[in-house]
Amino acid sequence: MKNRWITDTNPFVTWKVNLELDINHPEKILGWLQKVLSAGEETAIYRVRKAPKVGYTFEKNGFIGNFLTQRFKQTKIVDLFDFADTNFSLGINNRPEITGCISYFGWQGQLVEAEEEDLGELLLSLRMADREEFSTFMRKCNLVDIFPGQSINFNDSGDPFWLKGRVELNITLYSDIWFPWVYGMMEPGYNIEKRYSNHQLAESHTPRLNRFLCMIKEATISIGGKWSLVSDTDSTLRTCLFMLDDSGIKLGVPLPNNETENF
Repeated sequence: MKNRWITDTNPFVTWKVNLELDINHPEKILGWLQKVLSAGEETAIYRVRKAPKVGYTFEKNGFIGNFLTQRFKQTKIVDLFDFADTNFSLGINNRPEITGCISYFGWQGQLVEAEEEDLGELLLSLRMADREEFSTFMRKCNLVDIFPGQSINFNDSGDPFWLKGRVELNITLYSDIWFPWVYGMMEPGYNIEKRYSNHQLAESHTPRLNRFLCMIKEATISIGGKWSLVSDTDSTLRTCLFMLDDSGIKLGVPLPNNETENF
């Protein structure tokens, strides 16, 4: 079996969170943050192991949700993923380490599940012979990105966030490793009208991703927020829409009528 998935700088899909802000009730946003971080740990999809921006390491401080709650009690600032700036240009010492369990095919074609941080680096290691020709399909990326990170000061009613009265976050995937069908853009048989099955990998890890997304959706709606699948006209997203809904990725869907399976 082959790893026919890719990574890209353009999102494959984004789900949007829109939260109402109330300066008198920071516990709503703080509670939402705790639920999201707990969901990431529970599903092994979004595990924060290091966040230099706030002086956090898992080994020293334990679960980051508790760490950020204690920090809020001291500062009255809710760090809403401001700690999670995953800009790879920051360098290993300044960038957060956010990992998750993902499945892929090892050198002998066997199914492997491992804790990984960078899907692009993983793919480079698995398809070394393709590095030069197809490096654009092996871009650095985390399993899941949550951005733009924001710090909300509940001591300061002049904070720009209070003018808007709300905050928005994007839950974004930059790899098709999660999807049941992929184009296989590094394969000799690449054809825009054909896709390869990626079911074995997707069925291994995507149910956990879907559970993570559903837990965020439930937490969002429970405090009066809004949750939606971003379905704009981006060409990458359009090719994936038949596999998507606002709750996650649909694994059992057939190919569109105008496409066939590649082998």
